[in-house]
Amino acid sequence: MVYDHDSNEKKLKFISGIFLGVFALIAVILSVCRFWLISSFYNTSTGYYDGAGNSVTVVTCAVYISVIAAIACGVFFAKKIEITAHDNSKAVTVSNVVCGAMIAVSIIISLTERSFSDYGGLDCLSLIFIIPTISCFFIRGFIKIGYTARTLLNSSVIVWSAVNLLRLYFDLTYTINNPAKISEQLFLISVMIFFLFECREFLGKARPSAYLATGNIAIVLGAVSVLPNVLAYFMYGYELATVFSSQIAELGLLIYVAVKTVVNVHSIAVKKIVPSSKGEKKAK
Repeated sequence: MVYDHDSNEKKLKFISGIFLGVFALIAVILSVCRFWLISSFYNTSTGYYDGAGNSVTVVTCAVYISVIAAIACGVFFAKKIEITAHDNSKAVTVSNVVCGAMIAVSIIISLTERSFSDYGGLDCLSLIFIIPTISCFFIRGFIKIGYTARTLLNSSVIVWSAVNLLRLYFDLTYTINNPAKISEQLFLISVMIFFLFECREFLGKARPSAYLATGNIAIVLGAVSVLPNVLAYFMYGYELATVFSSQIAELGLLIYVAVKTVVNVHSIAVKKIVPSSKGEKKAK
């Protein structure tokens, strides 16, 4: 039986495209559902959804099931695919610039809305790491640099996201188990893991199936947390879980992750099987 490499590659691309489409549809539905919860039941004093009944539980379970499904898809593609995407593709280049611009806008909003004396230790640390983070996206958007340099720049995004995660966790404005706070923390964790796998890609140690799975998870979590939060601010003036400026930055990260995941799916190739030395000896 002849192995049809091109046919198998098209099949894997089609399946991964279907998976991505399904996760995108789920993300949109869950985003709409959460915005409905905010507009109908959100209590600005407590940060909880009063009178929502089991609706919050249903949406939460749907999010967790989506995450598990994304991991299962990653297992399905394990050792079957490799990603041939280039970081300098037009779509990725534009998303780099957009993300960098949105993060820059977020820091401008933050500095105009708050006095510097109101900044705590983690806030100041976030300001320090936001500079290399913005530089990361603009440099990657406008300048062709080596993969080692890209890895170092990516590390600043991971550290900055980690600082924001800690800042959000220790922010006592809302309780630790606040739904909006938890969903935003999960999104930041997924972003950190996504950029970690991107670093592995740059270093030639890619884990393409896990990379794609993390992208799908980040898209779902971002759609559930970031998009409704931004809409709620513009429509009702609500600041859920964190200040509006931070949500603008997170929206930029979501755009970048979504674009990069779509590009990765488009550039999937069948993983080449390199025979081991033992196999070569046997063949001989």
